[in-house]
Parts: sequence; structure tokens; C-alpha cells
Amino acid sequence: MKKYYPEEIISAALDLHRTTICRRATKENWPAAFVKAQGGKSGFKKVYILNRLPEDVRFRLMAHEGHAVAGEDQTQALARLDGTVLDGTGMAQTAQNLTEDQKKTALARADLVRLYVSQVAKAPWGRKDQAKEGFLSLYNLKEWPHLHSIVGEVSLQTIERWKKTLDATKDAFALADRRGTHKRGKRSLLSEQALILDRLALNPNRPKISYVLRMAQLIMDKRGINHHSPATYRRYLMEYKARHYDTWVFAREGEKGLNDKVAYNLKRDYSKIAVGDVVVADGHVLNFEILNPWTGKPKRMTLILFYDMKSSMPLGWEIMPTENTAAISSALRRAIITLGKFPKCAYLDNGRAFKAKFFTNSPDFDEAGLTGLYARLGIETTFAWAYHGQSKTVERFFGVLNEVETWLPTYVGNNIDAKPPRMNRGEKLHVALWEKAMGGLAITMEQAHQLIAAFFDEYANREQGPDSHLAGQKPGDVFMAGRGPGVDRAELRELMMEESCKRIGQDGIRLLNEYYYHPALYGRRDQVRVKFDLIDRSSVLVYEADGSFLCEASPRPEVHPMAKLGTDDDQEQLREQIELKRSLTAQTIGPAREMLKNEVMPDYLRQLESQGIVPANGTEPKKQPSKKVVELSRAEIRRIESEYEQRMQENDELKARNNQPAEEEFVPTVVSAAAMLWEEIERLDNEQRYEKLVELSIKGQLIPRKWQTWMDYFEQTPEYTRQVDYFEEYRARMAFVWQVEREEALQR
Repeated sequence: MKKYYPEEIISAALDLHRTTICRRATKENWPAAFVKAQGGKSGFKKVYILNRLPEDVRFRLMAHEGHAVAGEDQTQALARLDGTVLDGTGMAQTAQNLTEDQKKTALARADLVRLYVSQVAKAPWGRKDQAKEGFLSLYNLKEWPHLHSIVGEVSLQTIERWKKTLDATKDAFALADRRGTHKRGKRSLLSEQALILDRLALNPNRPKISYVLRMAQLIMDKRGINHHSPATYRRYLMEYKARHYDTWVFAREGEKGLNDKVAYNLKRDYSKIAVGDVVVADGHVLNFEILNPWTGKPKRMTLILFYDMKSSMPLGWEIMPTENTAAISSALRRAIITLGKFPKCAYLDNGRAFKAKFFTNSPDFDEAGLTGLYARLGIETTFAWAYHGQSKTVERFFGVLNEVETWLPTYVGNNIDAKPPRMNRGEKLHVALWEKAMGGLAITMEQAHQLIAAFFDEYANREQGPDSHLAGQKPGDVFMAGRGPGVDRAELRELMMEESCKRIGQDGIRLLNEYYYHPALYGRRDQVRVKFDLIDRSSVLVYEADGSFLCEASPRPEVHPMAKLGTDDDQEQLREQIELKRSLTAQTIGPAREMLKNEVMPDYLRQLESQGIVPANGTEPKKQPSKKVVELSRAEIRRIESEYEQRMQENDELKARNNQPAEEEFVPTVVSAAAMLWEEIERLDNEQRYEKLVELSIKGQLIPRKWQTWMDYFEQTPEYTRQVDYFEEYRARMAFVWQVEREEALQR
């Protein structure tokens, strides 16, 4: 059988005139279509859809086309044509093209028709019409509410038509509403229309569907394309999204959205690991504010947590303003102490702090002098995929942590929609109530640590749900069953120390913005190995390049700028530092004096004696007359300079007249010491000049206004800004040296 039939074939099958067929098709609203025809003026021909024609017309077309079987009635023939199945009563179950709602409605209509026929049959002769109208009125008034909820209100003409169809087909499903059945899932969209919708919808800016539809209509109007209703386009996009959800999500939300919503998730078998085999570490910005002890202002701190994968037990944590290596090191130390053993593997976040060289690398001494912390502890490291939170089980625990965060007065919400009203614009009443309740107080760092510890203890005794891999067990019970015997804390500190290569300077070893010093470092400028702890900075361990231990250096103490104005402890500390300075200096001065007395001076005197400068006894060299240096006024200096320039001019004129060499230049023998000093400063470069001026100002020297102005200018230049720490340290060092020199002068 064909899918479409024109009027002439239907007219031949029913043996009726084409005009009669046309009138019936118009009256019964037969679904029609237009197909291309060979020849003709318009090039199209009207045809009728076979599956939408009345049952009798379809049966007569089957007979006309030679598809009828001898002895087969209309119901059986149509059932065979539609591919339906007949039940035991011979009723055709034309259900394969119907939805469940259509089947339910068709059966309810059949029940309503049978009820209608039975009620009308009970009426006496001559009262049939009144019985029909009475039944229909009772039905529409919901006398049978179940049928009315499914079928809805009907008219007398409708129920009579259903009765005729049921009498003719004996098939309840013939009463189904088949509108749209044969077009379900299909859209009469042109390929160009679909392409426009696809390109607009798959935009990474994630426009709303209503925006897409409006823009698509504008584009189609501009291109002269006849477009359908917005509802048609919306259905097309929703079907495209359902069938190509991966493409939809990737185009609009990127790889992270594809991973979170579409990609296949792996399932872990936790029975293959033990407690402590794998610890998961990550940072979480807390959803409540804590008073920052470094700035005194409320701030959302970062919680660094190490979490046991097997038992789902939180092990060690640290709270810091930002995620940094010091916080991670502290959290790892506490996790190892809680675990009682070293974990086998650390599953870490992909962030910069967790991937720092302090934790991962172990390059050579000549390159950086660093060794990876996890390597020293014997812990394997594995990093999570970027933007792949599902792989880190600790991420789910942070969601559980939000339970306790919600009840805190400084809670700020875990997303923009969960912010408390006091943080929204215009909520003056909520702000006033919150400020009155808080009274200017805030949660301190100590209180936050206590709160976190209390929650961890409560969570450890909480039975996990059946969907968890613990399946009703408590994290604390599983953890204690596999906990280690404990670790040596001294050994742990030694292993967790960072190792760096440093060069010894005048003030010791500069490390972590601090100078560490020990007498054993005096007089050395070579490189050494330094071990230090990011948490305990009270001392560092210094080793020779060959690995032998040298000393344990401590931070250099700071003395009172004017010990006489301080306490007795300040004065005692100053005396100790002065004594240390003298003792270290004596180590150099003592041997140098012996060398000067026994070797240098005898050689020097022998050289002078050979030149006739030393008398025969060789006891003392001849003294050369010295020039007298006196202080001159500015007027005297200008006079000498003027005389010098005049004398030089006269010599040049005399040389030009006589063509003879000019006489020896006049050099003033009396020069101002102050003038020589400022001339020397003039020749220095910027950094040396600034250091010299700082030294003079500390010693109480009067600085000319010219150089004071220059110092103010230099302090605003990038050259000074880059080395501001050095210059400040130099100023402090000069003040200390000048103080020591004055103390020594007073004692003498």
C-alpha cells in the first residue's frame, strides 16, 4: 500500500464521483498533503494520507489495490495493514502507534459509549431523545467523575460519532485521538532553519532559549525564510538537547560542564585499600568570616584538610588566610600524628600551593638545594585532574561541613543565592538586627579551630548512609581499626624540614625574611646547606656542602635603639651583642696584629732602608713634612678659585706669545676638608652617595640643603623602591654601629 492516495484513486475504489469524494473529505476534514506532480500548471497535486482516512475508505482502498484476503473482514484487514494485534474477542489492538495517555483516553471513551448505550436502552419508546440529553447532562455535571476526569466534557454529536465508530470497528482503540501521532518526533523545519537555531543555541555565552528564538526569527526574516511558530522552534531545540546533550553541554558550559554532567564516572572499590593507604588533601574557603589575627579584620579563611579515603575520617587541618605551603605543611604534620603512621600515597589538589617544589621536587644541590617533602617522608603523590572535583572524596565532606557553617552568625553563604539577607542591598532591618546581636564581635581563630575540632569529632561518630562505601559504619570506628602505632615527633620534624642552599653573608644566613647567625659563620662567604621548618622558625640547622653538621643558627636578636632609655634587659642584651661583636672581631684582629708585627712591618722597614729613608739604626723612618689643613670660609674658597683661574689664564697667554711650555700649574696647598668631602660625594654613584649621606646624617653631620633635596628625590625613584628593604636595613645597621662606637669612646 502507498502512503498517499489522490482523489481519483479513492473515487475509483469507492465507485463514487470525485465531487462526492471532495465534499466528504471537506466535511470529515481528511488530512491532506501536496506532493510534486509530473506536469500540471502548479507542479503540485493534492493527496490524502492513508493512515488518516476513515476505516471504510481504507478497507475499500485495500480491496482496490488487491491487498484484501478472501474471508477477511474489515477489522482484521485493517489490523493487518496497521500491524496491530487482535485480542480474543476479535477487537484490534492498534496500540503500537499510540501513547499510554492515548490508550487510556480511548478505553475511557469506549466505557462512556457503553454506559451511554445502556442508559438510553432503559428508556421507554418515545423517550429516547430525552434519555440521551439527560444522560449527557448528568455526565457533564460529573455524575461519573472518574470518566469525566479522563475524557472531559462531550457533546451529543461526539458521543454518537464514537458509538458509530465502535459499532463499525469493535475496537476501543479506534476511539483514540490520533492527532499528531504520525508526525510525532518530526518537524517540518528546513535544514537552513535548523542550522540557524543550532548556531544560536550552541553559543558559549549560554543565551536563554527565548533570546535564541527571537534572534532566529530576525535572521530568518532578513533572509526571506518563512518561519514557524516559536513553540515549534522550542520543541526542536529541546529535542536536539535531549538527543545531543553532550554537544549541548560542551558548547554552552565547556569541558568542566561536560565532565560534571555528561562524562562517565568511575566507581572505586574501597575494599582494596586500608586506613592510611591514601590521604586526600584539598583547600576549602570557609563560608563564614574569622577575625584575621594579622590584620584585625574579618575574612573568609581557607581550611587545608587531609582526609583518609578508606575511613572518610578528617585527619589534620590548618586554617590560614590563603592556601600556602606553610599551611599545607602544618596540616600534613597533624595528619601524620593523628594517623599514627606515614601514609603510602597522597592524593592532592591540582593547585599551585600543593604542587610547590617544597612538596614535590628533589633537584640537585647545585640547582636549587630543595628536596621534596613527600619524597623525604616516603609518600607517593598523585594529583587530581584540573576542574574535576568528583575525583577528590574530600570535596563531598566540605559539603557536609556546610551544615555547621550555616548556624554561625558570620555565615556568608556557600553560593550567591544562599547569602543571608543582611548581605543583600537594602536589608537595613536585617543588618541592624545582626549588628545588635553580634555587638561588634567576630569569631576568632581559636574559636574557629575549636569549632572545627568539635564538628570533626561529631562526624567521626556519625553513621554513614547506605549509599556510602561505609554503609552504616562510623568513620571513627573504621579509622581506629586501622590506625598506626604512632610516630616519633622529633624524627617527623627532622624529615619535614625544608632544605635550601644559601650563601653566608656578613650578618649570617638570610632565610624567610630573617637573618640567622652563629659564631661559627663568622668570616665565611661560601655556600652551605640549610634545613629549616616552616612552622618552627626558632632555629635552622646548617650543614657543610659535604653534608657534615656545622651549627644551629638562631634569629639575630634586635637591640634597643637607645639602651639607656630601655629596661635592664635591654641594656644587658646590648652588652651581650657588643661583647659578641668584640670577641668575633678579636679573632681577626689578634692574628692580624701578630702578622703585622712579625712579618709585614719588618719587610716594610727593609724596603725603606734600601731606599735611604731609614737611618742607620733602622729604628724610625724619616718624617715627611705634612700639609696643614685648615677650615676656610666660602668667600676664601671663591677667592682661591678665582686666583687659580686667573693664573691659569695668564699661563695660557704667555705660552701663546713665547711658544714655550707654560710654567707648572698652581695648586693651592690649603683646601677645605668640607669641600673635599662634598666633592667626593659628587663623584659617587646614586646608591653609594645615598649610603654616605645616610651615614653622615646618623653621625649628626649637617647636610646641605642641596643634598637633603636629592635624598628626598632619590627615595621616590624606582631604584630606591626596588631595594627599600636593603636601605632600611643599612640605616638601622649604621645607627647600631654609631651607637657602639660612641659607647666605646665613652668607655675609653
